[in-house]
Amino acid sequence: SKLFVPKSLSSCLFVLMRTGMCAALRACALLLLVRTITSQSSKYPGCPDYSQIRQPSVAAGKFNPHELQGVWYLVATTEPTTRFCLCNVMNYSVYDTYYRYSDICYETMTKKRINVTMKDNMGGDLSRDPNAPGFMTDSFNINNHSVTRRNPSMLFDLHRDSQGKIDLIHIYACLGQILPGTKPMFSYLLYSRSPHITKDNIEKLVAKDKAYEKLHLDGYVVTDPGIWQQCGVLPSETRIMV
Repeated sequence: SKLFVPKSLSSCLFVLMRTGMCAALRACALLLLVRTITSQSSKYPGCPDYSQIRQPSVAAGKFNPHELQGVWYLVATTEPTTRFCLCNVMNYSVYDTYYRYSDICYETMTKKRINVTMKDNMGGDLSRDPNAPGFMTDSFNINNHSVTRRNPSMLFDLHRDSQGKIDLIHIYACLGQILPGTKPMFSYLLYSRSPHITKDNIEKLVAKDKAYEKLHLDGYVVTDPGIWQQCGVLPSETRIMV
């Protein structure tokens, strides 16, 4: 399904009637973001410097952004809009100077349980600093043009499997103030190439990131194999990765 971005609050009601609660909430949230983030002149209070959280795994020469290409499963996050979704599956496309990604939102807020696909409307610029390939930006895009501020999106750690392929990435994005006078918001994203990773292992990874004492991780949510089963991403009986 195509993404509909409302131009007014009344348009949100149209989305609600046509596509269900989840799609309406996400569409209206996007309207709010487009109207407010672009007008913000403040920077990013509370946002850590990339050098404070960057790990050796993403140092220059050890990581190429093109390795992000393909499907990722969001297994832990504080990202505000993904809370409308029980599960999120992202698909990254990486180009020479920028990247885009789609999000399949498996929601449970409506009886019909509509799976909403936001296709290639998110993404941003790749790093222009060869010494910091993980420092990117992220924004909302329409017709390949950014309509919101380009927020810092910092890939600060990753893990490789026994074959040398990346199987986990840790991203921290600074969103700034969504509304004037409100607290700045942050987005923590822990992606896995596999939905089989256990809840215990996810919690350990988050605890490691929290120990840096630079990231806002309060209220993070975990998507473990049991939840992926509820979404239908995994069959009811499946092998769990330990």
